[in-house]
Amino acid sequence: MTENFIKNINQAISNFQDIGKAIGNQFAPKKDMLETYNKLPDTYKHILDRLAETMLKQSEKGKEKYGMSIDENTNQSPEYWLQHAIEEIADGLVYDQKFKNVKK
Repeated sequence: MTENFIKNINQAISNFQDIGKAIGNQFAPKKDMLETYNKLPDTYKHILDRLAETMLKQSEKGKEKYGMSIDENTNQSPEYWLQHAIEEIADGLVYDQKFKNVKK
């Protein structure tokens, strides 16, 4: 699980760097995520492992919905991906607010 997580994160970093170059921004994330991961306390590793599992499930859902992985979808502009990310973040904020209201 951990190595898949690191592979996915490194791919995401690469994708964001490509998008950044296309729109004139530069991203400078760490390349060696496994070294960083190994330095984390076990409690963080557990959280990251669960996150990796969620990311893999979401990736599979996306493949089923769109018939391809995000890496295989090369027909979209950087602006499309940024807009899609904004929409996903907005959805997350709605879920957060709902959770906050339910907890009261």
